[in-house]
Amino acid sequence: MVKTLINRIDRFSWLLLILATPFLLFPSPKRSLALLALPVIWFIGWLARGKPLPRTPLNPSLLLMAFMVLISLWATYDMSISLGKVCGVMLGIAVLFVFAHQVKSKRDWLICLAVLLSCGLGIAGISLLGTRWVTGGKLAFLTNITSNLPVRLTGLAGATEGFHPNEVAGALLWVLPLMLTVTIGLIIKVFFPSRDDEKINTLHMGALFVVTLAAIFTLLVFILTLSRTAYLALFIAIGILVWLILPRGWKIGTGILGIAALVIAGYILSTMDLDKINEYLFNSASGDSASSLNSMEGRLEIWTRAYECIQDFAYTGMGMNTFRTAVYIVHPPMLFNPDTDIGHAHNEFLQAALDLGVPGLLAFIWLYVLAFWQLFKSYRLAQRVDRNALPWVLGLAGGLIAHLLFGMNDAVALGAKPGLLFWMLCGLIASLPNWMHEPA
Repeated sequence: MVKTLINRIDRFSWLLLILATPFLLFPSPKRSLALLALPVIWFIGWLARGKPLPRTPLNPSLLLMAFMVLISLWATYDMSISLGKVCGVMLGIAVLFVFAHQVKSKRDWLICLAVLLSCGLGIAGISLLGTRWVTGGKLAFLTNITSNLPVRLTGLAGATEGFHPNEVAGALLWVLPLMLTVTIGLIIKVFFPSRDDEKINTLHMGALFVVTLAAIFTLLVFILTLSRTAYLALFIAIGILVWLILPRGWKIGTGILGIAALVIAGYILSTMDLDKINEYLFNSASGDSASSLNSMEGRLEIWTRAYECIQDFAYTGMGMNTFRTAVYIVHPPMLFNPDTDIGHAHNEFLQAALDLGVPGLLAFIWLYVLAFWQLFKSYRLAQRVDRNALPWVLGLAGGLIAHLLFGMNDAVALGAKPGLLFWMLCGLIASLPNWMHEPA
């Protein structure tokens, strides 16, 4: 009787995480007590299943990252500055494990997929009301639209003046490729069914209608951000996905063409002066680049200072979210005034090392490696046992690739509120083995 009750509580432990989520997304010293919900969930799992956490391929990197988050609490100079990011990372890891635990079948996995896509759509909708849109620039027809979109959501923790469009674009990259591949997969299933496809019903038609509208709306918001780094990342990610599904005979030729295109683009960039690079990649006006975050000089300055700070705090990190203020004391940048909020290192791997030290950086890199390896195995398996799953696997890979490329030149820092999409994405990847396997 008691065992049955514990198992039932364990099955619905995600409700406790939902109740704790608002407090962890907008934490304060008192509201951060909601972190106690996480060990409670894991203790219930230990009682019900004999193990507190579900086993996933990502566990080694996740546990090391969680340990370095604890170390960062000792390293930070101000707990109030770090608290939001600490709660964000721990909440994200908990969401990943909840996804991995709840998925027992394909139906469970699709429900979690719907949750991720719904959250992505929600972020796109909120961003439409709360983004500080770009004005001016060459794309006048877009800036004419954004200039008429008032910033209605302000005063939120971490975004008092509204959301930065680059961060919005980076967050949407986690879900936009998935929305596009799911839409294409449903179109093929509904209008070009194969003999092995199950009978098309109103559920498939309804799903196609909803997902198509969500993809179009999210894509429009993504375009309005005018984030050229995000545009380029999405373009390259889609190119990689298209290359993956090409017949084997086409892959060699198109691969050579792709590499040649990258070499030519690199050569052209190497011959351009900084003003041209700023104009095409950052949309910065000539003469303003020396004092602008959105310039090549600004990026190089931030990356240099970030590297110097990593050398000083290699084992523990500076503490989460402290680089934006501590850098002016430890290694003051020459291009920015002390009242300029750098925000982050504009590179997610540098930012991970700043927040969690080199061990945290290695855990972050290993998380990507394990996720891509899991996606590779799932892609090969889907080709053999469930071709309907190919759009889902490709979409997950596309989101991970696109944001990885974006993160080389910008960042949605670990623990940031939109970063919850990343942990959901990883949760879906980690739970693929729960239902996708060879028949006995």
